[in-house]
Amino acid sequence: AEEDDHDGTKSMGSRSAASRASRRASRLTLSPPLPGEKTLKKKKREQKERLQEEAENLLHHFANRNLDALVRVTRTTMDSIKKRVSSSSMLIYLGDASDADKKSKKENIPMFRADMALAIPNIVMTPALDEIQQTLNRAVQAILNVSKGVSQWSKDRLSKVRQQEAVNLEERRSSVT
Repeated sequence: AEEDDHDGTKSMGSRSAASRASRRASRLTLSPPLPGEKTLKKKKREQKERLQEEAENLLHHFANRNLDALVRVTRTTMDSIKKRVSSSSMLIYLGDASDADKKSKKENIPMFRADMALAIPNIVMTPALDEIQQTLNRAVQAILNVSKGVSQWSKDRLSKVRQQEAVNLEERRSSVT
């Protein structure tokens, strides 16, 4: 029995009896979900959303803690450098006093040693002040770059790590074969 298809061509029964029967059966079995089944799916979806939100909150918390720690260690390091740069070597040559003064001497050990000589009519400083300033600037930049090099915790970072792990796994698999 030939039938006209929707495009006007003739074909040998575009729908077989078996396919029509299976469609009827699927229509019959696709009844609306039971009320308890619908709420169960809704509860699972809500739990999943809550879990996702809590995971994001935890990630945000640790990202903030990580950032706070970086700021604190950078500030402490800069303060230490400031104390050592501005300390005087005269503290070392002071006579023995109390234990508090000894502790103060240990904390205030100068970072640079510069010698000054009188070369009439000038005073010559070795190393030059510009060299000391450049060295200090490089040290500060190195400290700040350490903070930049520490990866922040974020969803983007985690997805990049997973992608990199997948690439590494694929490379290992391809190198084995």
